[in-house]
Amino acid sequence: MYIYGLSLSQETQMSVVKQHLIRCLRSLKTENCAFGISTFNNSTNLPLGDSMVDICRKEEGINVVQSFHAGGGSSGSHLCLRNLINMDPEVIFFLGDGGWDGENLIQEAKIAVKCKIPIHSIAFYIRGRNSGLPEIAKMTGGTYRDINKMSDYKI
Repeated sequence: MYIYGLSLSQETQMSVVKQHLIRCLRSLKTENCAFGISTFNNSTNLPLGDSMVDICRKEEGINVVQSFHAGGGSSGSHLCLRNLINMDPEVIFFLGDGGWDGENLIQEAKIAVKCKIPIHSIAFYIRGRNSGLPEIAKMTGGTYRDINKMSDYKI
């Protein structure tokens, strides 16, 4: 099961994230596989609903990702993570540009620890900002990757 969280403030960053998410969704081939998507800027959005959806809706998920637009604002990042945890996934992939309060995210991640949900995250262009993502990856048993230029991103 795959779940994605997303926040970005520049279109060039958004195109990198969209490529990554579409690639991940296209890689889903296992029967009985499910995924969910939650986005955030100043609020959260659940474009496919508040629970996991079956792989047969993969194309719908790709269309949702293709429709993403950078909107800025990220006060909803911890609520996005809460939405993802509430979907009861096996793993969460959390992507963003780090423009949020890392402490609020870390508090939500403590719930993921209790639920044994690893959070894998990619931070795009944060350059030294305290995103909380490395700490979240460590505490949940996930991984962290920092992308600071397009060449850091390998398709």
